[in-house]
Amino acid sequence: MEMSPEDAAARIRELESLLARREGEIAELRLSLEVFSSIDTRTGLPNLNAMVDALMAAADVLRRHGEPFSVVGIRFPGLSRKANTETVRHFGAVLGAALREIDRVGVLDGDSYIAVARDCDDVGADALIKRLSSFLDDTSLPPGVEGPKYTFVTLDEAGPIRPDVVVDQIRRGLDRTAWAEVLRLDPSTIRQGQEG
Repeated sequence: MEMSPEDAAARIRELESLLARREGEIAELRLSLEVFSSIDTRTGLPNLNAMVDALMAAADVLRRHGEPFSVVGIRFPGLSRKANTETVRHFGAVLGAALREIDRVGVLDGDSYIAVARDCDDVGADALIKRLSSFLDDTSLPPGVEGPKYTFVTLDEAGPIRPDVVVDQIRRGLDRTAWAEVLRLDPSTIRQGQEG
């Protein structure tokens, strides 16, 4: 079946329009996938993937500008088993409200949150933990959920930083059985190739 040049041009415009709509739909789906792959659906906070991105961005700023940063872990033992979704979201919102706009807080696991505090040395990390504690003092804990425990590490020397090691050290600090309210981790264990 032969088409006239006008019919062929109309068909091409129709197919181009269809292709443009499909490309728009694909772009929307990619954006949705990106959003859903970086958000914890239970809390609405950034998930661990997004927090690793925030950690790497802070490491890049340290490398380029010498700006230190701290990574803070906050654990509420029993939270994942004893608290409902609204309570978990509330804790996340309280933690987010205690941070500065340049800082990020997200989910580490069911009982724990992780924060990346930019332009933050040990003194700043101590002040941040005190601010978090102050905000959390006004929050009632569900029965069976223990008060928050903290661990942190400050990175202030440029060099290779492995985010998997940072996250592992924060988890280990939060998993310890002998609790001090706050545990400062040794930043030398975070450098490339060292998993002490």
